Amino acid sequence: MARNAVAAFLVAMLLCAGIAIAQSRKGEVNGSVTDAQGGVIPGANVTLKKGRDTRTTQTDVNGQYAFKNLPRGTYMARFELYGFKPTESKVKIGDKAVQVNATLIVGVIVD
Repeated sequence: MARNAVAAFLVAMLLCAGIAIAQSRKGEVNGSVTDAQGGVIPGANVTLKKGRDTRTTQTDVNGQYAFKNLPRGTYMARFELYGFKPTESKVKIGDKAVQVNATLIVGVIVD
């Protein structure tokens, strides 16, 4: 009977460890920002927001960006650069990388 209790305890511990590992996994979102003609846009601001959690980065010289170690959930991604109309996309983050590309259209600048 003691062996059964020990075996049940070990199984329960392994299940709990598996759940904890699954919950600790983080996601990633990356992509590129281009203009309407397909040209890369370096220096574009990319913002991910989920509730109060806001993360911001800029595209590199190749128009690429990346966010790593993101908690799972649904985020709003906003892409913007002065002189272009901003664009937004809803992004669902799991435990795998998600690619989100954006195209910015030249817009009217209002000060």
